[in-house]
Order: sequence, then C-alpha cells, then structure tokens
Amino acid sequence: MNTITGKQVRANDEVNVTGYVIRHDNTVEIVPRSTSDIVETVASLPYFVNFDDATDDGFINIGLPNNKWFIGQASGFDNNKLFITSNNGATNKYEDGTSGSLMSRKVQIPATGAILSFDYRVMGDENDRLEIMLSPTDTTVSMKVYDFYGSNEWRTANIPISPDMAGVLNVVFAWFSNADGIVNQYPAAIDNISIVEATCVQPTALNATVNGTTATVAWTAPADQTAWTVEYKYADHSEWHSMNASTTSVTLA
Repeated sequence: MNTITGKQVRANDEVNVTGYVIRHDNTVEIVPRSTSDIVETVASLPYFVNFDDATDDGFINIGLPNNKWFIGQASGFDNNKLFITSNNGATNKYEDGTSGSLMSRKVQIPATGAILSFDYRVMGDENDRLEIMLSPTDTTVSMKVYDFYGSNEWRTANIPISPDMAGVLNVVFAWFSNADGIVNQYPAAIDNISIVEATCVQPTALNATVNGTTATVAWTAPADQTAWTVEYKYADHSEWHSMNASTTSVTLA
C-alpha cells in the first residue's frame, strides 16, 4: 500500500494519505481504493521518465474522476506528457469543482541528497494549483510542499532534496482545485522528470532576515565551497528567480 504520512502544512490544508484518503481545505475526500493490484517498487538514481511509452513507470495514480492525471498526447501537445484532464485525456483542461489528484513515486535518496527537476506548465491560481510534495517514509522528517501556478509558458523547475530526506522518499505530483466558479486554463502538465544525486553537499543553517522590502539570506557552507546559486520568489508570485553568490550572504530586493 502507498502511504504518505504528512503533517499540517497550512492552517486549512491537511495531506494525510493512508489507505488513499486525501483531505484538502477540509472539503475533499477520496474513497479508499482496492490495493490488491498495486505493487510498488522503489526507483534508484539516476531516475528519468518522459512518458513517451505512455506507461506510468511505477507511479501510483490516486484521484477523483472529475480532474485527474492522465498520460498521453492531448490536443496541442507534440508528444506524451503527464497532465490533468477532465475529459479522459482528450485535452489538458479542467472543470470547476472540488478535486484532488496525486501521482506518487517512491525513490531511494542517497545520503548526499538529490535534485528533482521537471518541465511544467500550469496556469490555475492559488486555489487551483500544482503541488510537489516530498514526503519521507521516515516520519520524524517533515514533509516539504512546493506550489506552482500562474504561467501558460513551459518552464523547468529544480527542487533540492536535502540529505535529511535520505532513504525512501515519496515524490508526489498533486493537483488541487476548488469550486469557486473560476477556471484558469490550463491545469498542470508535466514532462521530463529527473532525479539525480546531488553533486555537492548542501549548505546548512539557512536563515532569512526581512527588513521592509528587502531580505538578507545567509547560510553555512562546507569549507571547500566558494560559489552558490540562490533561488527565490516573492510570496505572492509563482515564478522563481535565481542569482549567483560568491559569499555566504546575499540581500534580495
């Protein structure tokens, strides 16, 4: 059985998937499905899938029927992708209504950590969005959640998987939407998922000090590191920015 042991990640969001029950904004419940035909495997690194053969490559698909994950070539796509659909894969479009759908894959993360990258397109809004959940099977380690919405351009995301998540990790691609009468096409579409071992040790003791419209970010780095890439975004934006750093402190404006 696929088990994602979560924690409270927002004031009104609870992700606690055990026996395939999901609650989102206290409105969504996915009825537990039979697990007699589910055989999960743990992928090793490097891991890559582009869905060209239209198979799930070991992903477990869990969701409500109105807006669900589908693998195939929707209208307007040049090849197969993983995408949300309300019409069984004909188009990458969603309909208004409360829904939640997950694609989950177990991956073995090494002691040095890893990097998750993927191509994505998703408009939606803060209520209709793609969420990436990194949920360790070690329940003493907190789950991490990343939100994506607000762009109909294809982009590439790079998400660090920290060394404290070493071991078997549930990598979850989730779509959530609500019944607010607002539909912003297109919903989530995903391609070229890659997970590789981190090539350098991740800095520690990351902290940020906010002062009005600026923020100073600092960290502790291993002695042999001399350059870093800092990725950040504004709280009310979905787009991430990056900058190079040669010291262990930068000021963002």
